[in-house]
Amino acid sequence: MNRCNALDGAPKESARPTAANREKTTAFASFHIPALRRLAPPRSTVVMMGLIVRALNSPQGFRTMNESRRRALQWITAAATVRLSNQSTAQSSVLAPTPRDTEGPFYPVDWTGEVDGDLISVGGKHYSQGTSLLLLGRVLGVNGLPIVGARVEIWQVDATGRYRHPNDDGERPLKRGFQGFGRVLTDPQGAYRFRTIKPIAYQSRPAHIHFRVAAKGYKELTTQMYFAGENKEGSSWGGFSKERDRLTVTATPIRDEASAEAKLTATFDIVLATV
Repeated sequence: MNRCNALDGAPKESARPTAANREKTTAFASFHIPALRRLAPPRSTVVMMGLIVRALNSPQGFRTMNESRRRALQWITAAATVRLSNQSTAQSSVLAPTPRDTEGPFYPVDWTGEVDGDLISVGGKHYSQGTSLLLLGRVLGVNGLPIVGARVEIWQVDATGRYRHPNDDGERPLKRGFQGFGRVLTDPQGAYRFRTIKPIAYQSRPAHIHFRVAAKGYKELTTQMYFAGENKEGSSWGGFSKERDRLTVTATPIRDEASAEAKLTATFDIVLATV
């Protein structure tokens, strides 16, 4: 049975192929649907589109094809168009990873006990000093998709400028009741949340919150978050990120303080690079 005749859906006697039949058969074979699955690379998709245009402009092109071949060609053309559109969208949605910043000397040494996302409620007692802050954000990949189950850790000073760390022997006394650090996992939307206080500046350093974020398949990130209007570095040490503006957020007042969890809120989205 002749292959072209079989594709027409009606069995016919084998015949000596003419030049026109051979050209139509070759054109259709070039666009056979299974071939589309093999044309994964973008360059192959472009080549396929070029072949389609050439076939349509040939003397024995679209007018001489039977109905089944025309439908197959139309389907392939549409699929290739969608593929090119998807590739363009994916390329335009690439995000830059969040800049790294120094870890500092006070990363928590003991994560036992009450470690969660609420730094101002410890042992059933509420820490009343400082200005309460609801810190929100999402952890995303460079493709813009949320990362589920990412581990987000923060640590910061209390209302007097002290870290909850054995090596912080600052002059101001450590106030009890403030957790000092927290750890949460991102939800199905890649979101995280902490309730803490807005840190104060100390010595030559502006107010900031330390972050460490880790997720399987992504590079671990250690960085710092700063606050708009007070993110200028007073320290002469040059190890801090030079992309300070990308690490800066705006803390805005929450209008209905009576029913709110905090007086201020800020959003800090984080983008992780893939391994």
